[in-house]
Amino acid sequence: MDEDFLALLERCRNGEAHAQHALAALVYADLKHIARRHLKRGRWINTLDTTSLLHESYLRLGNAAELPLASRAHLLNVASRAMRRVVCDHARRRLRRQDPLPVLLDDDAALFDEARRITALDDALRDLARVEPRQASVVECRFFTGLSLSETALALDVSERTVERDWADARRWLAMQLAAA
Repeated sequence: MDEDFLALLERCRNGEAHAQHALAALVYADLKHIARRHLKRGRWINTLDTTSLLHESYLRLGNAAELPLASRAHLLNVASRAMRRVVCDHARRRLRRQDPLPVLLDDDAALFDEARRITALDDALRDLARVEPRQASVVECRFFTGLSLSETALALDVSERTVERDWADARRWLAMQLAAA
């Protein structure tokens, strides 16, 4: 399947208009699944649906044929990163709109806390990316994109053992950062 993806990607880069539609069709179901994963983590996101998230992240990415992609898994990870940005930006906008001393119903308070947790995780992941960029990439692949160990290894061009080690180290580091926040 990666061979089909890479062949279509090359055809897109060569300017074949039909190839871009074929490439989108090849990965659309996986991208919808990733978008659902992002939205499932945030009940408070009631103004975004799966298709809206997918399309807004696509607009942020621009033309996939122009991205330096190495594999299908790499595209899924890049797209997932764009989706995470959309969700986190949405959460930050929602948190900024809240009154400094909000009077919230219990359910609203829980939804507000979810938005705060999403932004705290995003901030911690950015901090991790500054000190251990590969570990942050592993978290994006595994947690946000839902890639397997082998797909993550392929997307990052490292061994599965390295992915396992980075995944364990990153989870420990993030847990400590989030507990402190």
